Amino acid sequence: MRNYLKIHLKTPLIGMLLISALFMTDSCDEIDPVLHDVASQEQTIVQYILDEGNAEKYSLFGEIINRAELINLLSVRGPYTLFLPDNSAVTDYLEAIGLDSVAEASPERLKELVFNHLTDLDIESTEMGLGALIRVNALGDYLSSEFEGSDIFINKESIITDRDIIAANGVIHAIDKVIRPVHEDVLSVIESMEGYSIFTEALKRSGLSDTLTMIDFQYGDFTARTRYTVYSVSDEVYNNEGISNIEELISRFTEDPVTISDPDNDFFKYVEYHLISGTWFLNHLEKNDYPNINNENFITITLDNDYEINKHGDTYTSLNISDSNIPAKNGVIHSVNDLLPAKDPTPWRVVFDITDYIDFRESDFYKMRETLGPSEAIFQKFVDGENTFEYIKWTGDYLQYYYRPTDWKAPDYINGDCLNMSGFWSLEVTVPRIMKGQYQINAFTRSGPDCLIYIDGELQEHLYKMSEGGDNVIPRYIGTVDWKESTRHTIKLASLNSGLIFWDRLEFTPIQD
Repeated sequence: MRNYLKIHLKTPLIGMLLISALFMTDSCDEIDPVLHDVASQEQTIVQYILDEGNAEKYSLFGEIINRAELINLLSVRGPYTLFLPDNSAVTDYLEAIGLDSVAEASPERLKELVFNHLTDLDIESTEMGLGALIRVNALGDYLSSEFEGSDIFINKESIITDRDIIAANGVIHAIDKVIRPVHEDVLSVIESMEGYSIFTEALKRSGLSDTLTMIDFQYGDFTARTRYTVYSVSDEVYNNEGISNIEELISRFTEDPVTISDPDNDFFKYVEYHLISGTWFLNHLEKNDYPNINNENFITITLDNDYEINKHGDTYTSLNISDSNIPAKNGVIHSVNDLLPAKDPTPWRVVFDITDYIDFRESDFYKMRETLGPSEAIFQKFVDGENTFEYIKWTGDYLQYYYRPTDWKAPDYINGDCLNMSGFWSLEVTVPRIMKGQYQINAFTRSGPDCLIYIDGELQEHLYKMSEGGDNVIPRYIGTVDWKESTRHTIKLASLNSGLIFWDRLEFTPIQD
């Protein structure tokens, strides 16, 4: 098995809020609800659901919330978005899972059901598009949204019947069907899709199915979520290309059917090319290069009047929209309208935010960013430069995480954050695997002392000139490299005199021959 993990370790903030709120349930009756300011005295989400005037429509979901012990949570916290199934939808759901009443379901199952319908951000219908909601739900899952005429569909099955019901602690959208929690991995979802048998078998024969079935990954004391995007090919597309079964597909791409699970086999490369790191719903896509799961190749997305994959002149691979945007527990599935053969790999531009590390993002201070008000900031200090993080090493008094969304320079930072040091210091980061090739490397920093530069431990002849270019976050030259293998690399800066560094990101730009 060849494992490629795109790990999503940043536990959604709502998870913390929900857990803390559940611990508060014993005492919430003794305190006044804490609500966000609203223009008028609307009801909270729970008050709206439990209102006698709405009982005919929503009493069953109110019973679900009560039995799941979430009444206090949805009364005192916010803002939320709740997708609210009506009584008919709940009755149909109970019948489908073989239950006669809400009381027959366990509180744990009902809690999962409520969390599947809930986000910790108020999302109005005007903020929904073709893709996913702008915030994951309380289970850490994306909910897809798309349109058919004037209807908005959530996860391809639930239609919003009444939009933008404004409550004191969020917004409610009434829906006609319960949104079923997604438990299946991307392979299982593709396998269940009608008309994708050849591609499903290709994933299995190549051995890549083992990767796609992995949902959770243990990282230290934390459980991580893997994230993938799969560009699947339908049987119809294969049939139009004269391919009617898996054996014909194998023979189309390799003359060596014995080693098709070998990464050097052309059939393996073809299948692997359809698997992209990260979860990219349609509204997440922008004009960019998206590396596949082994970081040895990439697809190029351009957006004009269509989602255009690997556009060359007027030719590109398009998407079958009706079979795209399909959520799985560990990713999303799209469908392409041709074979999408692997193109010859070439180096591509990489921009790496140097706070984007697994163990760094999992820290409590990093999660707190979602709770910041407009004038707040985070300054988190670390003193052990050897043992605190796996891929960030330093010498000096301390390393500081700096996040301040209202800083006048913050718009120049990716996500408004950076690494900061003062005095005499050295700071080394190890970047994720970069494809072999020639690159020019720039670091984006504010002004500060000039520095020595080390690339993969080798001292460069020139200096990193932070003294030039003013105080804005701008690219400053690190060096030019010709890397002969695809692997991780280290970039280290060491100050020549006392001063500050605010380091945001690294940029690797391919040099064309």
